[in-house]
Amino acid sequence: MSGCEDHWILMAPSSLGELAMICSLANGFRRCHGGKVCIVVDAAKVPLLSLFPGRFDVIKRAPIGAMRALTTHGVVDRLRFERGEPQNLWINQNGDGRGLSLYDLYVQHPGRGGLSFDDMTRYAMHLPWETPLDRGAISLNLQIEAAMLADAHGVTPGRSVVLFPANNTNKPADAAFWRELAAAFIDQGKDVFYCVQGGLFQPPGLDIPGRQLHLSPSQAVAVCDIAGHMVSGANGLVLLSLLTRTRFAMDVLLADAACVRGVGDFRPIDPRTASTVACAPAVVDDAARHYAEWEVTGSAADYRDIARRIAGTGVTGPSPGS
Repeated sequence: MSGCEDHWILMAPSSLGELAMICSLANGFRRCHGGKVCIVVDAAKVPLLSLFPGRFDVIKRAPIGAMRALTTHGVVDRLRFERGEPQNLWINQNGDGRGLSLYDLYVQHPGRGGLSFDDMTRYAMHLPWETPLDRGAISLNLQIEAAMLADAHGVTPGRSVVLFPANNTNKPADAAFWRELAAAFIDQGKDVFYCVQGGLFQPPGLDIPGRQLHLSPSQAVAVCDIAGHMVSGANGLVLLSLLTRTRFAMDVLLADAACVRGVGDFRPIDPRTASTVACAPAVVDDAARHYAEWEVTGSAADYRDIARRIAGTGVTGPSPGS
């Protein structure tokens, strides 16, 4: 890659959550392997790198499809690990293919071995198992930007909730559930906001009694840290939030169907395959944060009870300095 012939070149043609995990291990990569590091991501994900400053010497932009094609057509040697040679860290194409198989074993057969999500990423990055996760942080500029957004839309610090009803891959909860949830928060005296930006799948008939926000992933993390509470389906935004030094309460909805092709042909899945607690337990280790997962897969009769239980959870409030 032009200008980076003497760098480690890390390609991330993958999801938001996978990129967040790569970023959290980037300092460990530098300590382990030395040298300069270039990260290659699609243009839409460049802003979230601001949550992980100083991890990369060079940032390059490339479409996801183009990065994957380099491996598909043999331009990138999947087994060659050296500086100047692009490293495809998307686990579906990484190395000898064992990483993805070991992760599937970990998720589908708990207690029988395999690799957790974070260990799978260490494996792809040729890192020791003990390499720590180094969480990102909300920069001063992003704090100011988020504060201006919150003020403009009336987000009350520590007394608001931001709902993310749209999702990618995993099927979103029904519109009826989100209405029940918003009503439950309103009953608790909370200000309700919602954001569907970046979500490929949205619940049909979505009609939330709240104010809509338009937020990028990095803005979403920063605004939620002001609001105090996030409710989302299981997705990369959840992992990004957990891998950033924030304290807002998080409630995550697990689905029993997913679509990996992005066309809406949802197939049944075990809800735990999207669970951070099950797939990356080391990530959910912040005692100062409320974090809970809920299987929202039943009938409308179950929605009100789950919504009230979620709305009754404690809000930790914004992080210091936010």
